[in-house]
Amino acid sequence: AQAMGYANFDKDERSSSSKVLPSIRLIKEVYFAYEDKGEGCGWHVDDKYVWPCEDSPLNTPDAGVNVWITLSPIKASEGGGLAIAPTTHSIPWREDARKVITTILKDRGAPGTCEMETLSPEFHNKFESLKKTFDMEPGDAIIHDRYIFHRTDKFKRERKLGFMKRSKLRISLRYMPAKATVYVFDWGGSGDAIIH
Repeated sequence: AQAMGYANFDKDERSSSSKVLPSIRLIKEVYFAYEDKGEGCGWHVDDKYVWPCEDSPLNTPDAGVNVWITLSPIKASEGGGLAIAPTTHSIPWREDARKVITTILKDRGAPGTCEMETLSPEFHNKFESLKKTFDMEPGDAIIHDRYIFHRTDKFKRERKLGFMKRSKLRISLRYMPAKATVYVFDWGGSGDAIIH
């Protein structure tokens, strides 16, 4: 992030040039294990329901970044990794697609974050047409804007034998500017936000 001009890890907020880079902080880390027959999550962004910060308007340069690190070897031809839809963090219809998965579903009192394919086959197909997947080795990372639409890339062929199940391990590190406001959604109550 520092090399890309998004952040400053030095104590002095000023770089050698006159440009001032914001301090950043790790806002959340999540460990995932994806296995054969796993559900995963459909096309989504890391909005306030999965990322504990206020949402940012379209084209906000410091909206936050997700560092997705694989802990297992991944072959794009086999699946099990992360699929991203490049440019969707700034595509004009981003907010229309977000509305589909951020609407609170009456039957469960929560948004349909992972259900784009069911809720809007049209948007799902748009993302599928942009989809990129990668061969990766343990320690390799994908760094993306929190508003890039991404999803679990399901295995192309599921294994049926329980003792032969594959596990693909990964960790997601979520960074925001130090000035970011933490947002905690009250899932069990009124749905009101608790701001820290």
